[in-house]
Amino acid sequence: MVRIIRNDDPDSYRDYSFTIDLDAPVIEATGAEDGGKTNADVTIGWEDKDVATATVSKDGTYTGITCDYDGYPTFMGTMLVDHYSDKKKVKTLLFLGDLSELERRIAPDPRQKHTFLVRQNFSCVFYGREKGDYTRMARTFKREDLKDTYVYIFKDGEWYMPQGEKDKKVVEVLDEIYLKEGFPRPKNFYGYLREEDKIGFRAQYQEKIRQDHIALQKQRAKEAMEIGY
Repeated sequence: MVRIIRNDDPDSYRDYSFTIDLDAPVIEATGAEDGGKTNADVTIGWEDKDVATATVSKDGTYTGITCDYDGYPTFMGTMLVDHYSDKKKVKTLLFLGDLSELERRIAPDPRQKHTFLVRQNFSCVFYGREKGDYTRMARTFKREDLKDTYVYIFKDGEWYMPQGEKDKKVVEVLDEIYLKEGFPRPKNFYGYLREEDKIGFRAQYQEKIRQDHIALQKQRAKEAMEIGY
């Protein structure tokens, strides 16, 4: 049983009984499209939104939902890896329908207001739960509709992105992005990597290397003294 709390009417809620199929593969897809047709940062062609989360059917079609914002790997990919590497969580996202915003928590704090316009920090915002628009639920689409988009595939407990004929782990994609910038993936960073962010993270990494080097030299000096050098 899942309780759907409508915090624009905090004294009411809807209860839904549903079964989550934990064996069905799941994809999360995001994409970009030229033309500025929406306010979303990225868009997939079949829907003016940027993220689709879906389960695959026997006929090869996908049942998916969309999300409005931040489909790029340094936000969406990192968020999925850090907070949605559990099948039940991904299935719950799919059940709750279209997202306005994907965040670290599916469930908001029921003691605080959480609506489509007044949003709690770090809580997902759904069109159904927060806005009452239950027409914005999962829908069917084809994989080829996503060929020009970012696509995130969840399988065997890990997230992947298609890279040509093969799928690549999202953690590897992120490692490549940050390695190119000269520092490892920062902990708890979800967002667009701005120049000031790069400068700050690079400085932090260089300072860590310096401190690690100092600690290693001290350890070697201590070991040398203990053996009488």
